[in-house]
Amino acid sequence: DGVGSLRSPRSLQHDASVTTDSEINSYPVTVLHDEDSDSDEDVVSSRLPFSLNLMDIFTLPVSPSKAYDDAIERKKKNTKNDKSLEDHVESFKREMAASCPELQDTLLATGELLDDGMISRWVTARGDAALKSLQEHASWRMDFVGENPCGVHEASIQEILDAHVLFLQGTDIHGYPVLLFLAKRYDAARFSNVISPCMVYAMDGALLSADKPEKKRIKVIFDVSSVNRKNVSIEFLESIFSILQTHYPNCLHTLYFVDAPFLFWAIWGCVRAFLSVETRNKIQFVSKSSKELLVDVGPDVLPDVYGGSGPWRPVQHSVQVVRHGGHMQQHSGTAADRIDNDESYVYTQIVTPIFSVRSVMFWICFIGATCIWILFKI
Repeated sequence: DGVGSLRSPRSLQHDASVTTDSEINSYPVTVLHDEDSDSDEDVVSSRLPFSLNLMDIFTLPVSPSKAYDDAIERKKKNTKNDKSLEDHVESFKREMAASCPELQDTLLATGELLDDGMISRWVTARGDAALKSLQEHASWRMDFVGENPCGVHEASIQEILDAHVLFLQGTDIHGYPVLLFLAKRYDAARFSNVISPCMVYAMDGALLSADKPEKKRIKVIFDVSSVNRKNVSIEFLESIFSILQTHYPNCLHTLYFVDAPFLFWAIWGCVRAFLSVETRNKIQFVSKSSKELLVDVGPDVLPDVYGGSGPWRPVQHSVQVVRHGGHMQQHSGTAADRIDNDESYVYTQIVTPIFSVRSVMFWICFIGATCIWILFKI
C-alpha cells in the first residue's frame, strides 16, 4: 500500500543474513517510509512514542501480525507504567517542596540521602502516603540515629562490630550489594540492645556501596547454621524485619537463610506471620552444599565456605571504604556466569532436595508409619 521496504517478521526470522540477536535487535525499523509522502520521517516512530524490540515479535508462537499488535500493547503498558512512576516522583517532590521543604535536610543530617531512587522506593511501597511515611521515618532517624552526617556512630555498636557478625562483601553479578550475617556469632544476651542500630549502620553502608540508584536493593545472606537458643529468637528476627519493612521499603532484593536447623524452623513459623507477603516472597532457604548462592551471587564476593573465592569483609571496613569514596569488590563476571553446566544443575535442583534433612526425616517417618500399619494388619 505504498509503505515500503520492511520485510515480514517471518521472512526476517529465516533470513540467513540475520544471524545474531544483536543484529535482529538492530534491524532498521526506520526503513519504513511513506513513498507517497515528500517527508522522510519514520512512519513507525511517528505512530509509536517508544522503541519497539522486534525480538518481542519473533519469540511469540503466534502469527506475525498478532505478535506485532501484542508487542505494541506491551510496550505501551510498560511506557505508561514508567511514566506513571515518574509522575508520582515529580508529584512527591512538588508536595514536599510545598509542605515540608526541610525533609531532605533532616534526612541528610542523619546520614541518608533523599534522591530519586529513594523517593521511587517509598512511592512504590507507600503510594499516596509516601510523604507522610517519610516524615515519620525522618523523625525516627533523628531520634534513633541523631544528627550525624555519617549515620550511626560506630562507637555505639563497637562491641558487635568486634564480634564480626556482619560482613559487607561487595556487589554481586548484577551489581546489588551483598550483606552476610553470621547468626552463630550473635549473642542475644550481649547484643540485643545494639542489633537494631547495627542493622541500620549495615543497611546504610550497603545502599551507599551500590554504584547505580536502581541497584540499591540488597541481597542478604543469613547464615543460621549451628545456631542455638542464645543466637536466635523471635524478638531478634522481628526487630530485624521490622526495620527492613518499616524504614527500608523495597530495599531488600533477596534474603537467603543458609542451613536452617530444626530449632530455627520452630522460630520461623512464628515470625513468618509477622511479615508482609512481599517480604516473604523475597526469602529463600538454601544450603552451603548447593550451588544456588554461587550461581545467584557469584564467587568473587562469597567466602570459601560458600564455594566462593572472596575474603571475609567485616562491615565496618567496607563502610569506611565507601564513605571515603572508594569502591567495594565487584563480581568480575557478567550475568552469563549464572548459566551453570548440566551436572551442577542436576545436583542443585534434584540431588540436594532429595537428600535434605527434611526429606530424609519425612521418609523415615513415612517408612516407620508404614511398618507399624503392616504389623497391625498382620
